[in-house]
Amino acid sequence: MSEPRSFLVAGHPRSGTTVLTRLLNTHPEVEATFELGAFERLDAPYPEYRRALRLGYRDRPVRGVGAGSPRARTWASRRFVAEFRYRLWRRRDAVIGLDTVAELLSRTLRRTWVGDKLPRYVFELDDLGPREGLDRIVILRDCRAVTASTLARVRTGWKGLSWTERIDTPAKVAANWVRAVESMERNLSRVHVIRFEALLDDPRGCVESLAAYLGLDPEAFDTSLVRRPGSGPDQLLDHASRAAVEEVAGEAMRRWGYDRP
Repeated sequence: MSEPRSFLVAGHPRSGTTVLTRLLNTHPEVEATFELGAFERLDAPYPEYRRALRLGYRDRPVRGVGAGSPRARTWASRRFVAEFRYRLWRRRDAVIGLDTVAELLSRTLRRTWVGDKLPRYVFELDDLGPREGLDRIVILRDCRAVTASTLARVRTGWKGLSWTERIDTPAKVAANWVRAVESMERNLSRVHVIRFEALLDDPRGCVESLAAYLGLDPEAFDTSLVRRPGSGPDQLLDHASRAAVEEVAGEAMRRWGYDRP
């Protein structure tokens, strides 16, 4: 196997990180895990690094999201976690750096390009941005659409989770989105940005740009899984909610061309 290459996929929650990662994983040389947290505690001793990982797989798989049956995803995640945990344990006397993580992921996933998708990496780019050997892919989406989708999740699948108190109003989501954008902008020369809307409108063009960034063959990606959502960008926001979003995030939205309805 060739020398492993590592990458991360980041973006504000509900911006399209999952569909982008699924697209990346259609390439035969590429695989990213889903919210493993592989790059969160780099250069830490083994016990600290391991505590930061999400090694559970029953509530949400770390491998195979969007492919096959739920049972197949659970088994794929279970096998991955067992093997990765064992390989990591064998490095228990070492500091776990980026090279080690890339090697362990590559050996376990049996791919050359290996990564992890975790939306909150976007807030950690000041640390992750300067690291050599780690490609950084950030997906950006209209704040109004992000807010509508986030609030819908807060009312349903995320209902009752304590951390959702930070994003349970339009103004709070918008402020969090601005934080994500500003983190991305501080590291703009070190990241590859994909706009969610462009991915929907021109998936092949986005793939060609992404493949050039990673040094991969664009023809090996399958863009057929990229489908437009049923609702419009801010269809679920009432007038007051939309006004609250634009008041908080309007300047950042204008910088990225989201000032139009």
